[in-house]
Amino acid sequence: MIARARSKPTRQIRPRELEQFRQRIESWERPGREAGRDGDVELAAGYAEDMADLRAILRLIESGTLQEAAEAIDRLDTLVRNQIPTRLYESVVPGN
Repeated sequence: MIARARSKPTRQIRPRELEQFRQRIESWERPGREAGRDGDVELAAGYAEDMADLRAILRLIESGTLQEAAEAIDRLDTLVRNQIPTRLYESVVPGN
């Protein structure tokens, strides 16, 4: 049997993955708006902070500063981090 060399993981990010991330950010915004309408100011503020973090990460990825994006992703709560599509996450965060 011939041993195959492992290919290096690609860091190429597909436009479709970015669009999926944008859609997830938008869908994450809805519960925050609902919390605000229901008068839950603390929950609405939490969602607003999460939204700001996710949008900042999207901008970092789009600008190609993947190391900074990976560090920002590492600081997210798991529930928020799970809003990042898996393939995009794997392209940005090394060692997955």
